[in-house]
Amino acid sequence: AGFIAAFVAALVVVRFLLNYVSRHGYSLFGWWRLVIGSVGLAALLVWG
Repeated sequence: AGFIAAFVAALVVVRFLLNYVSRHGYSLFGWWRLVIGSVGLAALLVWG
């Protein structure tokens, strides 16, 4: 049952993301990766 729920959830999320990217492009994902990467590096430096 858990496998089926995970599969259905993955299908919904992938469809949403593909539709979003086809309409808006990859710029949001690029900025998101920069922000998350910077936060991760800062956390590593602070709490190392």
